[in-house]
Amino acid sequence: LARTLKTQEGRFFKSVSTEFLLDGEATEGSIQLALEDLAESGGPDDYYLVFMAGHGATRKNRFFFLPA
Repeated sequence: LARTLKTQEGRFFKSVSTEFLLDGEATEGSIQLALEDLAESGGPDDYYLVFMAGHGATRKNRFFFLPA
């Protein structure tokens, strides 16, 4: 996905930047920090795409995302 979006840099998008949090890097704190940084980094004309892969669990009717 990142590679495909990067092909649109300079065409559809002025620039494309990606950040990967893989396996053990995908902690609650690092995900929260990355999302906060994303929220502060752009402007009203920017596009954001957040792709998250992982597993999930439901406990007492609440869903929990499990990134690693």
